[in-house]
Amino acid sequence: MNNSELILKALGVASNLTYNEEPQGSAKHVIRELSHRLDRSNAIHADEVAHVLAAVTRIIPRPAAPAVAAERIVEMRALAALYEIMEVLGLRFADEVAQRNATPKDVFHLAHSSSSCAKAATSQQSSAANCR
Repeated sequence: MNNSELILKALGVASNLTYNEEPQGSAKHVIRELSHRLDRSNAIHADEVAHVLAAVTRIIPRPAAPAVAAERIVEMRALAALYEIMEVLGLRFADEVAQRNATPKDVFHLAHSSSSCAKAATSQQSSAANCR
């Protein structure tokens, strides 16, 4: 039985208990708390992503390239190292903020501007030329 199945079974048991009676109320609270902690045990949060990226960035050697290219190379190598660490340890992102911290800056800004242009084009407030 994997963690997800165990969590679902525990929450199913907890849903049959009541908070109104003392032994059941305590058991329900403990089961729900343990399920919550188990569910979050393999999650990496936004601040942890930032710390790992900062640590990895410090140890990556700077390539002999122009400054902008060197920054981009170091950023991509740091992100690759983060994803490899996560894969080896079986980690996942806790939420969208954590995932955004592990997204290249160019990609996030491009996706954000593309979605705003798409919204503007569908609402006919601006021409497509303004978004290029």
